[in-house]
Amino acid sequence: MCGLRTFPVVACLALTPLAGAGQTLLDRESPLYRFAQCAGRLSALMEHQWLTDPPASDRTEALRARMLDLVEAASAPAEAPLALSLRIEAKHAHAALLQAAAFGRNEAARRQALRLERDCAAILGLS
Repeated sequence: MCGLRTFPVVACLALTPLAGAGQTLLDRESPLYRFAQCAGRLSALMEHQWLTDPPASDRTEALRARMLDLVEAASAPAEAPLALSLRIEAKHAHAALLQAAAFGRNEAARRQALRLERDCAAILGLS
């Protein structure tokens, strides 16, 4: 269904179910959902910075570690697979935004990525 010829990557991610068999979806306002999404975004940003701004990747890696601590604290053992799934999906979606911004010179993608990154930094008390 989600071939590169028929759907852009971000659209495919939006259409992909977030939960596996027997799992329930998390409320988008729940702390675990927000922490897992941010952990994924920070992973994508860190990997992007390895190529574009290596010194910044160290700071992002530290923020990611703090966010992963929050994911672990907010999740029950049964929620770990769902949290991992959320992290992976957020990482792929954010990587697509960063690629569009950097290599496609897509200003809307750049602004969206920055906004999402600022939202994650705010969770950690940074602005």
